[in-house]
Amino acid sequence: MIMQDSDPEQAREDCFGPPVEPCRVECIHCGQEYSSAEMVWIKEPGADMGFWCCPVDGCDGKGFGFDIFPVDAELCGEHGIHVTYDDQEDEEGYGDETGEFEDRDASPEDGPIDNPF
Repeated sequence: MIMQDSDPEQAREDCFGPPVEPCRVECIHCGQEYSSAEMVWIKEPGADMGFWCCPVDGCDGKGFGFDIFPVDAELCGEHGIHVTYDDQEDEEGYGDETGEFEDRDASPEDGPIDNPF
C-alpha cells in the first residue's frame, strides 16, 4: 500500500481501503488486474479527504469494493461485497441487454407519471 500524503490515520480508517490480507483485484474502469497492496492513497492538496485509488496511470478507479473488486468471487463475500451479474437480472425480468428497465407495476392505461422533482 502506498500513501502519498501525510495523513496515514485517515487512510487506515477509510472504509474503501484495501484488505489487510492482500488479494488479486481488478479495476472496473481500466480492467487491469493487480495486487490490492498496490492500491495508492491519494489526497489532493487542500482536500479534506483522500481516496484509495487504482495504481494504473490515467485511471480514475477508486475504492476497494466500489470500483476495485477481488478477482476471486469467493473473496467478495468474505469482504462483504455482494455482486449481481446482469444475466441474473435478465432472468428475473428487471432489465435486458439494451440497458432498458421495465416498470413492472405500470400499464399503458396509467398514462404519464407525474414527477414531483
